[in-house]
Amino acid sequence: MGKNLVACGMLSLLLLGPALQAEDLVLDDLDADSLFAEEDMFDDDNFADEDTDALLEQPPFELWWQHTLVYDPDSFTKPTNHESVMHLEGETTLGLSGFADIDLQAKQDWTNGELDAEVRSTTLQLSTAQGAFKLGRYINSWGEVEGAGVLDVINPAPSLTDTDREFKPQWLVAYNHYMGPRELQMLVNVDAQVTKVPGFTISQQADDEWGVRYKVTGSGSDWAAYMGRFVQNAAVLGIINSAAAMQANQYDLVGYSYNRAIDDDLIKFDLAWKSGIAHYESSAFASVDRLDLSLGAEINDGDRQWLLSLTGNYLPDSNANYKVVTIHPVTRAVSLHAVDAWSASYSVGLSDSFANDEFSWNVMLNGAINGNFSALVGDFTWDYSDHISWRFYAVDMQAKAGTAYESMDGYQRIGVQFEQHF
Repeated sequence: MGKNLVACGMLSLLLLGPALQAEDLVLDDLDADSLFAEEDMFDDDNFADEDTDALLEQPPFELWWQHTLVYDPDSFTKPTNHESVMHLEGETTLGLSGFADIDLQAKQDWTNGELDAEVRSTTLQLSTAQGAFKLGRYINSWGEVEGAGVLDVINPAPSLTDTDREFKPQWLVAYNHYMGPRELQMLVNVDAQVTKVPGFTISQQADDEWGVRYKVTGSGSDWAAYMGRFVQNAAVLGIINSAAAMQANQYDLVGYSYNRAIDDDLIKFDLAWKSGIAHYESSAFASVDRLDLSLGAEINDGDRQWLLSLTGNYLPDSNANYKVVTIHPVTRAVSLHAVDAWSASYSVGLSDSFANDEFSWNVMLNGAINGNFSALVGDFTWDYSDHISWRFYAVDMQAKAGTAYESMDGYQRIGVQFEQHF
């Protein structure tokens, strides 16, 4: 049930970015199962003989499809999103030390008529006595506070108008080395992707990324240290030579995360220092340093769960020349807004289920601490059967005039999604 709250919590990622554009603003759920469970799936302690036997008993392929229809309540003349997606998934074991899977996807966008087919994700897992190699196109999550974007910087997040329910898989090669309660992960990405923005060409400073994580699991708590060099997942908007331009820099990261269990509840903390991030300054892009941090909590009461988080960032060298550039989605008017050295956002969510988990719901409130922006997200899921599910959701956003969020004021969406597995 918490996965839908986690999904809606991704909205707070947008509040941390130095530039926001209406083209990027979409609300949709993410599949937190793939976001946060994949790493543990291939831990040697979990990948036992009974898992192999269970996989061998399953059909090697699964076919399923999903249809999504999204409307703006103020204008029912045409959908804002309308698409059908067909998936063919397959998985198999490779003896007792390997695993492989693939997800082939064909997407028909009925709004613009485009048909796309791609390898959505694929992985090859090979285990050794003390570690595991994993290569392919997949999602690798870092950090503790879901949706904060402090350390979970490897895979681009969906925008608010995407009907896609996941982070964007990347082509990665990783090795996890297990040493009792300690784990060392090393990963490389040779084709780093930046979230596309319709109508813009993005200047990407580099294509390669690498990262290292050292994690220690203790009694009731975990901590991890991180370092690496990454490419900004979301490009920054600026005005160069009187024309709009977007840039994504390669930057260095050093970070730390911590969690502690208190009975059935969990307290989380993420911290990251990022050096070399692109930011618009006067009439050019500058490379700046930024401190990101987030504090979160999961409070559980049976099936009911609260998710709370407070996320902020600090620009130590902020000055009057730092600006956030926005373009209104309708009028295309360009606006420049002052940047505060400190900025912060909050997220409060509640989820529950009933009728033996046949029905589930969640509500999430996100916003800027200074009151410039807020968003209310509601989600209701009906698992009609083992093969069919319905999902209904609604979004409403409010923003103050004269702020970088102004174009989102009054933004509303209602949507329905049908999913069937064969």
